[in-house]
Amino acid sequence: MGPRRAALRCATAAQHETLESIFGPIETLSDYGRYLLFLTAFRSEVETKLHQMFRFHPVPYLPLQDALAADCRDLGLAIPSPCGILDLSDHEDEYLGALYVLEGSRLGAAVIREKAHRLQLSGDFGARHLDILTDGCSWPNFLSYLETATSMDEEALIAGARKTFSFALEVASGAIHVEHC
Repeated sequence: MGPRRAALRCATAAQHETLESIFGPIETLSDYGRYLLFLTAFRSEVETKLHQMFRFHPVPYLPLQDALAADCRDLGLAIPSPCGILDLSDHEDEYLGALYVLEGSRLGAAVIREKAHRLQLSGDFGARHLDILTDGCSWPNFLSYLETATSMDEEALIAGARKTFSFALEVASGAIHVEHC
């Protein structure tokens, strides 16, 4: 693990643990629905911010909003509106910190994808976004850029990641109760 990734991981470990504990294991369609509604509301705001900064950046990200919306529709869930505002400065490295959070979620997506498959969900129904997240190529490319970029403000990078996790916790703490599943 490179030094920047290690610093980001250490700086956000407590927030990451807290976020995972809010949702607990995904064992039922209701559990999965809560996770899906959270992720849809969270990523709506974060992806909007990233799109503004990274349309022509060497580290592209893959938006999930269309897949998340289709997954919500499959499960009969109303697509949530963005909840709150992710407050990033105009510093590009804060946006890279936010992108670290989104790209890092690919690792947990593989676990959730297996659970979704046990719930009879797939890349064609209810779990499209998980197929996209687990494609495997974007995370290594992001890490390579993260570790080899010569000019990076690591304090801003960490601040962006922490702000993004704080925003995720804010969205999750107002977690939507799913009755449709």
